[in-house]
Amino acid sequence: MNIVLLGRPGAGKGTQSLRCQQRYNLTSITPGDLMRQEAQRGTPLGNVFSGYLDAGDLAPDNMVMALVEKRIAAKASVGGLLFDGCPRAMPQAMSLERLLDAYDLQLDAVLLLDVAEVEVKKRIAERSKSSNRSDDRGVDKVMHRIQVYEQETRPVLDYYEKQGKLFRIDGMGSTEEVFQRMVGVLDGLK
Repeated sequence: MNIVLLGRPGAGKGTQSLRCQQRYNLTSITPGDLMRQEAQRGTPLGNVFSGYLDAGDLAPDNMVMALVEKRIAAKASVGGLLFDGCPRAMPQAMSLERLLDAYDLQLDAVLLLDVAEVEVKKRIAERSKSSNRSDDRGVDKVMHRIQVYEQETRPVLDYYEKQGKLFRIDGMGSTEEVFQRMVGVLDGLK
């Protein structure tokens, strides 16, 4: 099974991604984490990513998809893939489709963790107390990230909805309640 997990910043994608990986034996491909790792290493590419991460902006599609392709190539024969927070823009969705075709794979479902804006702001404020993520610091930066999501990712959701691959998951409630809603969808795809 190959799935995409999307949602506003702070919707719980990272938390639910880990649970899906374990239950369904999926390999996670999380461009945001890969970019943060490069930035922490201080590589030339990481320094470029750092600028985008610090500003709360999306990195250029070609750079993001190069990271994604590298992971697909390394893991394509291992089992299912979970794309956590990717694709975030239409060019990325088109690129992901081409990449999957090239590796004779298909996307089975796109899960949208649906969480209201007011709630994600609260969650990010909480997360910022314990995380070291530069993109969680400051109300203006968080608002900018939400705005970027609305402008860039909404068309991706419409695209997958037209294909019949989008499943909206109520992201409110306990971690377990949300996960069980996801399980209900994913188990129905088997």
